[in-house]
Amino acid sequence: MSSTFKCCIGIAVALQFAVPVLAAPKVVTFKKPAPTAASPPAATIPAPPPTAATRNRIVSTPLNPDYWIGVQVGPADSVLRSQLKLGELGLVVRGVFEGSPAIAAGIKKDDVLLEVTAKGQPAPLKERLDLVRAVNAAGPDDATVTVRLLREGQEHTVTAKPAKRPVR
Repeated sequence: MSSTFKCCIGIAVALQFAVPVLAAPKVVTFKKPAPTAASPPAATIPAPPPTAATRNRIVSTPLNPDYWIGVQVGPADSVLRSQLKLGELGLVVRGVFEGSPAIAAGIKKDDVLLEVTAKGQPAPLKERLDLVRAVNAAGPDDATVTVRLLREGQEHTVTAKPAKRPVR
């Protein structure tokens, strides 16, 4: 049997092939190899059963904290770091949520957050997760955090009271 096909550049190519008639299909089966001493089976860690505290809420993680102060932050670029002599520190406030603890504390858009102190432990702010961890570590609703920031070249210190993060 012979067939002719055109390639994408317009050249005709002839292919010769034979088709076996009434050939029984060959069945191939794969078996999972048995584990040996050299290759133990992969261990899995079962998830803990839900408790009353975790059943109806998402578990708190650094990416999903329980508490917040209500700011959107981003890293300070190299020019800003150089001009303000920040070194590795600095998160720029890109936005402040209405009615948030940050509004009550007086934090404004374009402030540069340098450090957060929660429960007497100062946390220099190099990346967003540093802020998230420090605020979440403050814990219960009656705790406060002290935020050291730069505004228009002047250093300020404000106190914010972290609140329960609103459900999204």
